[in-house]
Amino acid sequence: MDRSWCRPDELTLDYGKIRDDLLAVQGKLAAVEASAESGSGLISASVDGRGELLELRLDPRIYRDTDSAALAKAITATIREAVSQAHDQVFELTKHTLSPEKTREDTDLGFDRVLHGLDRQLEKSHWS
Repeated sequence: MDRSWCRPDELTLDYGKIRDDLLAVQGKLAAVEASAESGSGLISASVDGRGELLELRLDPRIYRDTDSAALAKAITATIREAVSQAHDQVFELTKHTLSPEKTREDTDLGFDRVLHGLDRQLEKSHWS
């Protein structure tokens, strides 16, 4: 969108509103948590909205099978499922801020870079 015709104070309001909206979404994202359980029910994983592992639970019965490679695959798959669920939740929280054609797969849901860019634009508009 060409904003060259906008007055700096209008531009500041636009950037300020976008920044406030993103900060509000970021606050909601802090509360996102998702959990997944393995098919056997012996492994469970919980992650936050960024996909960071919060908790991994291993039922002692997993040690009955001595195949460590299979156990590693099951743990990894369970964590990936939890991360996928967390990303779905994050996308649902943020999709109102995105273009309608955006999908979860093609969207970077980390807003820090966007907020820094908005801050730079806001700063530029004050000096123009």
